[in-house]
Amino acid sequence: MRRLPVQRLLRLLIAAGALAGVLAALAPQARAEHTEDQRITDDTADTLRDGDVRLGLFKAEVGVLDDLTLTSHTLPWFILAANLGAKYRLYQQDPWSISARLSVFHLDLQRLIGDEGTPEASISIVPVEFFSSYRLSSWPMSLHAGITFSGVKVNGSLDEQDVKGAAAQSNVMLSGSLEYRWTARSALVFFTRAIVLQELSGGTTSTFNPDDFTTVELVGGVGVDGNGAGLGNAFQVGGAWVYSSDSFNLRLGGGFGDVIAPVVNIGFPTRGRTFIPEIDLYWIF
Repeated sequence: MRRLPVQRLLRLLIAAGALAGVLAALAPQARAEHTEDQRITDDTADTLRDGDVRLGLFKAEVGVLDDLTLTSHTLPWFILAANLGAKYRLYQQDPWSISARLSVFHLDLQRLIGDEGTPEASISIVPVEFFSSYRLSSWPMSLHAGITFSGVKVNGSLDEQDVKGAAAQSNVMLSGSLEYRWTARSALVFFTRAIVLQELSGGTTSTFNPDDFTTVELVGGVGVDGNGAGLGNAFQVGGAWVYSSDSFNLRLGGGFGDVIAPVVNIGFPTRGRTFIPEIDLYWIF
């Protein structure tokens, strides 16, 4: 397995340091406390308000309209892959909200590693998400549900063997959460995630030259479910504490169950259940 060169790692550290510096400088201007107009937007149908900007460790968002938020995942995706997403609130009439989000990620493996010997390969990820939220009137509580369709496509070639191939992975994930507004600054979130479908498909084209006068081209394809490739249905349950200070928002928690890779939503079922910690820090201006 190839490793990222030192220069790439240094760029990653510099980018992380620059982001931390910008956030620290802007912290006194940030708005953190969650209100009826400024709600938690992660895994819910809610969007940022028009003109609001969110900057955090893992995500940057801009409220273009009250019902439209543009998103770009920062660490580690800002370094690894160009990405952009748009979340649009289709319906909002308390107590109900419904929204949809489309995102696109593209990773050029050779450009990332920067090694001439690296195979030419690219990875494209397209998640399509739908969310619904319901706010209880008698309790400071909200219920959220979501479904995500993700497509992951890999295109590449191995020059040393003149082998070219393409593979695709698609999955469906269901999610649900309960948000309890404990105080004006603290909220408890209990969530569950389940990957109910994973499918893999792939094909290769190989060219060989046994002698100077003969060219042989082999074409192959395969389609299997995720269980046949070490993947499969996966399930997580967990909780998090979301704290809003005068200037920042902090989310601490974790999930228990199978490993689910974020963004691509690929599930890796484990024999023994695993604890997956969760942390996020962000500012809203």
